[in-house]
Amino acid sequence: MGKNDLELLEIYMDMVEKQDEIIYRMTALLKSYVREIHNLRTINGFFEVDSNQEMDEKILEECMDQYEEMKE
Repeated sequence: MGKNDLELLEIYMDMVEKQDEIIYRMTALLKSYVREIHNLRTINGFFEVDSNQEMDEKILEECMDQYEEMKE
């Protein structure tokens, strides 16, 4: 393998790692949304705010931005 091949492999591995993190964060957010919808259905007008949700949204957005940068 040449130097370019190793660099491409490293970029690919970084992208796969970022994809895994994006999937993990999206799953966490979806689970949070499911809990919120369940709460809204069972208790009319009640909305539970999850402090971790905002943090997960920010981390997910950052990961997606980093992933997009890697693709360029």
